[in-house]
Amino acid sequence: MDNKNKICKHYVMGNCKNGDSCTYKHQDNICRDFFKGDCKRDNCKFTHISNANPKNNKQNHKRTSPYGIKKNTESFEPWFNPADIRIMLGDGKKENYTNEIQSRDVILIPNLFEDLGDVYNKIIDEVDAIKNTKIWKPWHGDTHLIADDHEVWKVHSTTFNKVIDKIKKYFNMDIKATRLNWYDANEFKPKHHDAAAIDEKKAKVQNLTVGVSFGETRSVEFEHAKTRTSININLPNGYTYTFSKDVNIQWRHGIPPLAKDQVEESGCRISIIAWGYAPQVDV
Repeated sequence: MDNKNKICKHYVMGNCKNGDSCTYKHQDNICRDFFKGDCKRDNCKFTHISNANPKNNKQNHKRTSPYGIKKNTESFEPWFNPADIRIMLGDGKKENYTNEIQSRDVILIPNLFEDLGDVYNKIIDEVDAIKNTKIWKPWHGDTHLIADDHEVWKVHSTTFNKVIDKIKKYFNMDIKATRLNWYDANEFKPKHHDAAAIDEKKAKVQNLTVGVSFGETRSVEFEHAKTRTSININLPNGYTYTFSKDVNIQWRHGIPPLAKDQVEESGCRISIIAWGYAPQVDV
């Protein structure tokens, strides 16, 4: 029987004792794992050949994942280009945010206002006590309400001013403008850039946006202006989030609407926004 077309399995495994008298084919550089039927290397350097299915023998064996990915690493070279967004965590128990703020930073501080108690109800009660029905007005396409600064309500809200003072101190921030937003469960905030992204005068004096969420948990969503990639960040009661110059220019942000099955279980939320200049922002 002519066995010269079949590979000697003992030679492949390195232990053929017949030498030149072996009736099977001796071939070098064969993948032992493939020969046994279980090579798992993506780019095996050995020849893939076996006796089981000689018609399917290949010189190079490439595996693909169920998702069409041929390999799980694109490059082994180090990279130094900055991320589109860098998520940082601040400690509200400290007096100041001491890190340099990079222009693509989004900073989350979960505990900056723990000492102020129930901020949501305090501010709503203080504004309601003014007895001015014109304070709350529809805003941004009638998607939610804001407190109208022309109605001179801020001087009557001690809690609002405590929040602003703490933001100012924590970020060493020269605050140029503030806003009080009020959302019920059906309301949202369309995705947008803050004015400093398109107004050169404001860009010179506003390199940091700070937002604080009180009341019901909602989220803030950032959407890349070109790729439409989105990042959603959950904002429980008392959470502070900030973003700086390049995030405002390269990404839109907004408060997404709740799904219909979430509306009945959710209550109201306020957010306090401050715009201004922080010297530790690396521009």
